[in-house]
Amino acid sequence: MSGSWRAWHSADDGILDGECQWLVDRKITSPEVVEAGRKLVKALNRPHETVVIHGDFQASHVFVEDGAVTAVIDWVDATVMDPLLDLAVLTIDHPQRLGDVVAGYGRHIDREVVRGWWALRRVMSIRWCVRHEIDASGAVASLETLVRPA
Repeated sequence: MSGSWRAWHSADDGILDGECQWLVDRKITSPEVVEAGRKLVKALNRPHETVVIHGDFQASHVFVEDGAVTAVIDWVDATVMDPLLDLAVLTIDHPQRLGDVVAGYGRHIDREVVRGWWALRRVMSIRWCVRHEIDASGAVASLETLVRPA
């Protein structure tokens, strides 16, 4: 992976192929898990609006006081992109809260697209963790859980 932000959030088949092959070659996860993850990522290949997004919208970046949002910090990854990426980042570690987030969003959300962003983010983060000597087992386990049939 190139390490650029665009690569990190890209569903580009060439980049994704390289990351998936890297996972399989190093026996980090099985070819079946990788293929199931790739199938989820295919949901991202659809027409969609582009808006300014945060790019790393997670609860730790939102300040709340007396039940009201007072600030959103760390806009370094902001760009113009699919708004569902921000919803996916917000819920990736809390998938049980996706229903609440969708209900509050105020319009129809394709949950399979959110799951596609979850899968892409997990696949793309594992090598980064390994390169930076960070335990990637949580990301691997999360990917394996995500692709497991319900």
